[in-house]
Amino acid sequence: TVSVLYWLPAMSTPYVAPPLTVIAPNEPVSPSASSSADTASQVAAADATLRPAPTHVRPKRGWLQWVPSDRQQLADTEACLLHHLKHRYLQRFVAGINTVSSVVPTTAAANNTSGQVAVPPGVAHRHVVLIHGFGGGLAMFMPNFDFLVAAAAKQREVIQVHMIDMPGFARSDRHPMVKFANDREAMDYMCGHLREWFRAMGFDRPLRGTGANGPLPRVDLVGHSFGGYVTATFAGRYPDLVQRAVLCDPWGVPPKPEDDQRELPFKFRMALHAFYIGNPFSVLRAAGPWGPTLLPSVRKDFADRWEPIIGDPNIFFDYVFHCNASAHPTGEQAFQACCTGRIFAKRPLSSFVPKLPPRVGLGVIYGKRTWMDTDAGGAMVVEADRRRGPQSQNDLAFVDHAGHQVNTDNIEGFNQELARMLNFA
Repeated sequence: TVSVLYWLPAMSTPYVAPPLTVIAPNEPVSPSASSSADTASQVAAADATLRPAPTHVRPKRGWLQWVPSDRQQLADTEACLLHHLKHRYLQRFVAGINTVSSVVPTTAAANNTSGQVAVPPGVAHRHVVLIHGFGGGLAMFMPNFDFLVAAAAKQREVIQVHMIDMPGFARSDRHPMVKFANDREAMDYMCGHLREWFRAMGFDRPLRGTGANGPLPRVDLVGHSFGGYVTATFAGRYPDLVQRAVLCDPWGVPPKPEDDQRELPFKFRMALHAFYIGNPFSVLRAAGPWGPTLLPSVRKDFADRWEPIIGDPNIFFDYVFHCNASAHPTGEQAFQACCTGRIFAKRPLSSFVPKLPPRVGLGVIYGKRTWMDTDAGGAMVVEADRRRGPQSQNDLAFVDHAGHQVNTDNIEGFNQELARMLNFA
């Protein structure tokens, strides 16, 4: 029955994507080329004060629709969150991945005293890519985007900041026919699609204007929770494409303990059983019209985080609901395939992150109040420092007054630590 519910939103309210506006990667973006009257379109770039404020509409069902969600409602709710950005941005689908990028002015050029190779104005030397965690979307990093864009503009090199929906999550492409037999297949899917995104963005080619033998753009990946796990896995598979991997309160660090099978309280056993027998958010979809009320009732703390940022926390709650209630749960299934026991990683980060090539910088940021295993994370960084040698970057930081949602629990503290790890002056 639940599998049928996946398809009801798509059948009753088909999503029609707006026409694509194609802008070549690393090409200067002019206001006329990137402006759009449709805030949910693939391309959007305008001052926040000039964009008309989208109207937030609570989740609603269509004819014969059980789950009150569809891709259009997700796009509209995302637009309500992105409207709070102060800096101009470019939004487009690149290799099937929903991408929001800061706009590099056509006059921007690196200060030659920084030693950077000369490139045409408007071309970024370096890119910072923000990757959300399990169950989220790119707008989870909305509170940090403006700070990073402003900080990047002060650097001697030209830096572009991006937020993306991970493959299989939120508005990025879903693939109903894809099944994952194990964690390897799940990471093949995630990293394979990210690799295609890198190619489409031009990150695997020399900087424009530097010739066939010129340097590649430098890319810093910043991933939260499961996004941190994907970030580390991608950096291990494609170290030549990643300058730095920053893991923010990452999931999957410690191995499964030997006593993982000890007796658990009944409600936790039932929750684990539901997690593995179906899909992690099956209950959300099965709840139908009551689904939008579940997250606000069990995570009232999110309202405290997001109300000061966006005013109405229901926008955030509805965004998370639509991220996980609509379309096929490809991303959920990928995460599930990586899990074992009490949601430990089958291939823990501690088993391979210390072996990353020394050229890849490593940063780990935890909230001091997180429920993640910070001792295991600290030991992982120490082991990385030992294995990778004194020439490698292995950094560990803790953010005061923050838990697992480290980037929104203490926005200023997180921003400062991330800027430091990115070597923003």
